[in-house]
Amino acid sequence: MKTQEQQLDYALGIIQNKLTEWGLDDWLGHRTPETMRLSVDGAINLLDLVNTLTSEIDRLEKIIAYIDAKVGN
Repeated sequence: MKTQEQQLDYALGIIQNKLTEWGLDDWLGHRTPETMRLSVDGAINLLDLVNTLTSEIDRLEKIIAYIDAKVGN
């Protein structure tokens, strides 16, 4: 079983890779064994990520509604 530190490192690695993949800055802050300090830039990056995902969810919901309307469901 992974430690909380390993789980955090794993999650942060995925988030940073996705931020880069989606064209967003990948700087979240820094972490020590005792704590994680989220930088202002990191908070803004996470906000950008949430906004991007929210926009994408809205877009997909519109596509689904359009398809449902065409199919008659």
